[in-house]
Amino acid sequence: MNQESKIKTILIDDEKPCRDSLRSLINARCDNLKIVDEADTVNKGKQSIIDHNPGLVFLDVELPDGTGFDMLDSLPAINFKIIFVSAFDRYIIDAFRFSALDFLFKPVETEKLVTAVNRIYDKDFYKSFEKRIELLIRNLQGFNKIALPTLQGYTFLELKDIVRCESESNYTWFVVNGGEKILVSRSLKEYDDLFSQQGFFRTHKSHLINLKHVAKYHKGGGGSIIMVDGSSVDVSKRKKEELLNILLNRRVH
Repeated sequence: MNQESKIKTILIDDEKPCRDSLRSLINARCDNLKIVDEADTVNKGKQSIIDHNPGLVFLDVELPDGTGFDMLDSLPAINFKIIFVSAFDRYIIDAFRFSALDFLFKPVETEKLVTAVNRIYDKDFYKSFEKRIELLIRNLQGFNKIALPTLQGYTFLELKDIVRCESESNYTWFVVNGGEKILVSRSLKEYDDLFSQQGFFRTHKSHLINLKHVAKYHKGGGGSIIMVDGSSVDVSKRKKEELLNILLNRRVH
């Protein structure tokens, strides 16, 4: 495919490693796309779209000066296709408000990227609300991996391997099955929101646990949970009843 017939594409993401990874995947597998620019903020992204008039934008949701939705709302018209890329599933519904081609989770999987790009040529896609809902459900069901931003780069984890998370100021410690500990530069609240429908439970303001890794519950006050790795996690009094209901009714899948 010659360069003139390729779809002009912009990558908007504040995390350079994510842009680098996505660029490499596009160059390797999407020969119908031509990356013409990259941006790392709402303002730069908006200006890039105005300057380059792209046919496709890969858009992260959380940016330093706002959200990808803020940027889209600020444009006089959206005459390009959008593929959202994020680690946070809570934004999916808003993404479909903008008729997104797809919502890809970080780290982006190659085949899902190719499938999303191919939807550019599906003339009936935007006409079918049912198709977009089916896509939403598939993406939610496929959410089983997360990219953790660390000081050294990114660590990719399966959710099932995370034993628990512990708050440390505006950072979060991830404790992984096998004993590894990973310090992440995001707050525990963000991961509480992200994992709330994935079998995790906030036992305390400082603790988020994977219910699949619970070994024992000890009574007394709010009580405490012993995880499979032997670590003890406090349970606040107000969370005690809800947690016991979940554990005793075996609603952990």
